[in-house]
Amino acid sequence: MLMDTKLFQIYEKALKNDPEAILTFGEHLRLGKGIKKDINIAAEWYEKLLHFNDFNYTNDYITHYWGAIAASNKENFRLAKRRLKKCYKLMVETIDSTEEFTIAMDSLNFYSWFGYITLMAELNLPRI
Repeated sequence: MLMDTKLFQIYEKALKNDPEAILTFGEHLRLGKGIKKDINIAAEWYEKLLHFNDFNYTNDYITHYWGAIAASNKENFRLAKRRLKKCYKLMVETIDSTEEFTIAMDSLNFYSWFGYITLMAELNLPRI
């Protein structure tokens, strides 16, 4: 994996399970900053954040979204579904307005009315 010197230092910290470095390295992979863009490998790095019980990313809907992608890439669809449910649930619990919710759904590229309505019914959550 070719990367610039600054990113290599972040990568070394990420390998030592530094959560901020893991997040940063995942973002660089997702965006292709200083390294070849690869959203599937980025998802694997984001997924690592779900294992920090005392770390605030375990309660971040974006982490669960990327964790769902990582699980799906490994064909663990039950885990992917659980993580995606957690993502939606956290979005509903943490986002205050319909506009912000819509922006979040659009930015994560999984805005599906059918999926949204089905999931809201399954989780017994109010529709926004």
